[in-house]
Amino acid sequence: MNTDLLRIQLSRLTWLVFGALEALLGFRIFFKLIGANPSAQFVRLIYEASGWLLRPFRGIVSTPQLAGGVIDLPAMIALMSYLVVGGLIVQLVRVLLPPTIEQEPASQA
Repeated sequence: MNTDLLRIQLSRLTWLVFGALEALLGFRIFFKLIGANPSAQFVRLIYEASGWLLRPFRGIVSTPQLAGGVIDLPAMIALMSYLVVGGLIVQLVRVLLPPTIEQEPASQA
C-alpha cells in the first residue's frame, strides 16, 4: 500500500470514528436540551454510550437548568474538544505520511 493511500485511509477512519463520537454527543446535548425521557430506550442508549466520553469534562462547569431541560455544558465542551483532537490526529497523519511527490521526467532538449 502506498503512503498516499494509507494517509487518506487513516484520515478517513479518524474522521469516521470521531464523527460517530460527535454524533453521540450531539444527540445527548439535544436530548438533554429538550428534556427527553431518560427511561426511553433510545435516549438511555445514547446517555449510556456517551457517558464515558464526558468523564474528563465533569465538574469543569455547572449544567444550567431550563424549563423542561438542561444545557449540558460539559457535553458541549467534550464535543468541541473531541473535534479538535480528531483534527489534530488527521494533521499528525498528514505530517507523518506526507504526499508522494512525483517528479516529471527530465525533458530532452
